[in-house]
Amino acid sequence: MAEAANWIPEYSVGVAELDVQHQRLFRIAQELSHAVKHGHGPERLGAILSKAVTYTIEHFATEEELMLRYGYPEAFGHRLEHNRFTMKIAHLQREHESGKLEAAEELLEAMEQWLKEHVTKRDREYVNYFRSKGVK
Repeated sequence: MAEAANWIPEYSVGVAELDVQHQRLFRIAQELSHAVKHGHGPERLGAILSKAVTYTIEHFATEEELMLRYGYPEAFGHRLEHNRFTMKIAHLQREHESGKLEAAEELLEAMEQWLKEHVTKRDREYVNYFRSKGVK
């Protein structure tokens, strides 16, 4: 299994609060990658999965609140993507809790895909919009 991607400055969306949160999501993915790769037990993996789900939901709430506050025209579609991902990772967390050993690895793959596709591409679509509104 490959190591989770690192956040790099080129991923910045130009909103300090969101950049800090994105960086933390990358760190959580790295923590989960390390735990899966080194065969950590279900209790440790469960703690990381819980952190991943909780922090992802917190981040989405922050991002969506900013989109609504500044009238981002793509907010609804963005929120739908957030909802689908939240349901997916919450489902994987429940599977882990019910004893499915592969759930942690599946959640890691989902997070890596999300970070690669959504955070580094889809979220970057709002950079210019927020800049035009003076959001920093």
